[in-house]
Amino acid sequence: TAAQNDSVEKAKGEIIVFSDANGMYEKDAVAKLVRNFKDEKTGCVCGELLYTDSRGNTAGKGENLYWRYERFLKKKESELGSVLGAAGSIYAVRKELYIPIDESLISDFLEPIKIYEKGYGVVYEPEAISFEKTSPTLAAEYKRKTRIITRSIFGFMSIRNLLNPFKFGFFSIQLVSHKLLRWLVPANLLLMLIVNALLLKENIYLIGFILQLLFYFAALIGYVFEKMKLKIKLFHIPLYFCMVNCAALVAWFNFIKGDKKIMWDTARK
Repeated sequence: TAAQNDSVEKAKGEIIVFSDANGMYEKDAVAKLVRNFKDEKTGCVCGELLYTDSRGNTAGKGENLYWRYERFLKKKESELGSVLGAAGSIYAVRKELYIPIDESLISDFLEPIKIYEKGYGVVYEPEAISFEKTSPTLAAEYKRKTRIITRSIFGFMSIRNLLNPFKFGFFSIQLVSHKLLRWLVPANLLLMLIVNALLLKENIYLIGFILQLLFYFAALIGYVFEKMKLKIKLFHIPLYFCMVNCAALVAWFNFIKGDKKIMWDTARK
């Protein structure tokens, strides 16, 4: 974030495009980002990040139900001009609107929100595409998720003023529902399991408890297969779900400890 702040100050263009070190753009990606700035009310444009496997095939996150739902949310938020955060691999802003972000916070989440707060639209451009390779191992993905969620929670706390629905309307609801509640899923899962265990005398709760245990057992089997370098969808999906929520839980502990995870530790040698 500190490097971005410094670079924007030195840059001379009217539109600033941000990327990741490992992001590979489609040839027309920048043109398709920039075309959205024909609307003078648009302050930030968020592109589409697709993940590829080692062979270059679109893989994992780009294909499953979760990411299709995430794209649906982005499209609907874009219609409101209030996309919540961007993929750091591909987004663009008007230089005159750029707001330097505290170097300890996550810029691709906060910068679009800061621009929206100025009264400008933040839109989603699904045809501007950047590719990144998936993390080489589940452990690397877990580490990446933990860092991102930790920095996002700190970022979220820095914009608490936007949680006033009387002033910011539906945008406040978006922040809570799309971001905060998602990061609180692990706490809700633990609470659901505990409460369910206290109600086992009722058949419906007994069934619910058994189904939860089966789901976590499937995740455990998925972990064993992961160690064997096997990826079976039936077990990988619950494994990935549990991994993400474990990362969110650890992120909350990092927040409590004040560990902001400022530096990016690459998985590459």
